[in-house]
Amino acid sequence: MTGRADFSHVEWELLVRGFTRPAELVSLAEPGGIVLETVHMFLAFGEARKRFVSFDLIQELLQPFAEEEIHRRIEEARRFSQEPVSFERYHEMVLNDLRYAMETLRAKATAEEVEAYQQMVLYICQRVAAAYDEQYQGQHDLQGVTPNEQAVIDDVQKVLTGPQNWIEKITEDIRQFFGGGTAKS
Repeated sequence: MTGRADFSHVEWELLVRGFTRPAELVSLAEPGGIVLETVHMFLAFGEARKRFVSFDLIQELLQPFAEEEIHRRIEEARRFSQEPVSFERYHEMVLNDLRYAMETLRAKATAEEVEAYQQMVLYICQRVAAAYDEQYQGQHDLQGVTPNEQAVIDDVQKVLTGPQNWIEKITEDIRQFFGGGTAKS
């Protein structure tokens, strides 16, 4: 089984950001509800520990969300709010972090652990999205999930299941840029 000792400090922080930041991004996709959605994010961490109890890696990733970790994240958010970044830029930063996290995980973890991580990230994102439904009742198909939140979840899912390395991603981007042709043409 893969554990924290198999990753450098930087890699471990990427894996943690890989499941916390997408949930934050979902919360920011719609105005309002951020306090409730933050509470639900931390509740989802606890629920995920129960759902993925057979994966030591997931247990270790979710363990640090004790009081000190929460305070550190709040301080990080405070710093972030003092240096305004557009939603689009934050969206891009989060997805890039998630790509790096997935690349790292695929290189060091088992296929089952990678799949569990993917499921955990989506579970937490969906849990956060469903937390705040006051303003948008009846305006979307999914239980408590607005179209903007679902768009973020879809983007996260594409990264989780997308190209497995940056060469594939760059090649895919080049193909799209040149109108869908092959890289050889």
